[in-house]
This record gives sequence, C-alpha cells and structure tokens, in this order.
Amino acid sequence: MYKKKKVLIIVFLIFGVLVAPHEGEFWPFSIFPMFSQAGNPWTRSHVRVVDTPPESQSWQIVTEDGLDGRVLAMRSIDVNQNDVSNFVSKTTDWNERALNNMRNLLGEVTTRENIVIYKVNGRLHSESRDSVLIEYTPLIMFTPDTTLTHPDIPRLQP
Repeated sequence: MYKKKKVLIIVFLIFGVLVAPHEGEFWPFSIFPMFSQAGNPWTRSHVRVVDTPPESQSWQIVTEDGLDGRVLAMRSIDVNQNDVSNFVSKTTDWNERALNNMRNLLGEVTTRENIVIYKVNGRLHSESRDSVLIEYTPLIMFTPDTTLTHPDIPRLQP
C-alpha cells in the first residue's frame, strides 16, 4: 500500500511540475488542438451586408478597416459559422451549383439584402513575425436578383 501511495505522489509531482509553468495547459492533455498549428496560415470566411450596388462592388483585397457594410451574424440566420468557413475554404470550383448551394446555406437573407462573402486569410506578418496579417478577399456578392463572383476567382483558390 505504501509503495502505491509513493508512486502516485511522484506521478502527481511530476505532472504538477510540468503543468504549473503552462497555467494548466500541457500539450499532451490539451483540449485546444489549434495550438499545435500555431504560426501556420489559416483561412476562414466573413459575411457582410452592404448597401453597395452590384455594379460598384470592389473586388480588391482589403484589411478590416476597408470593409464596407455590417457583419451578418450567422447565429442570427441559424447558420453555423464553421459550415460557411468550410464551404469557402474547401470549394475549389465556384460553379453555378456551388453558388446556389452557398445561397441556399445562407437562406432568405440573400433575397432581401446585398451580401458579400469574403475569404479571410491570416498569416504571420513576413517582416515583423510577431503580428498577424489578415486579408479579406471578396469572393461572392449575392443580391436579391443577382449573383456576382470575383473576376479572378479561379486564381484565388488554394
């Protein structure tokens, strides 16, 4: 019995010494797998409601300061943000079927508003390496009666 207690105490001491300097986050037991990918580039999506008429939509890559309109919260239209991000990041052929699927995913909001879907790319800044560069590339604009895509959409794919 004494030997089991001693082994258990040693195990807890070793664990405590390893975990204490990491504020409880020791990688083999991490519940945050994102930390294993730290520093790698990432891609997500961002959806905005804009007042811009389709003919004046700018297809330029911008930073957060250059975004027009207001954020369309996916929760407000009962859509999972991860579904939209996966769709945007994994679709390589934005054909008519893919565009219709994206419009259907977003639902009725595309029949009332002008919606712009951005592909958001983030990476470590090449010069400073201690900050993140985030770029918003407009991919698709849905209006109630039109669907427009970025003119260079095939070149923008991974």
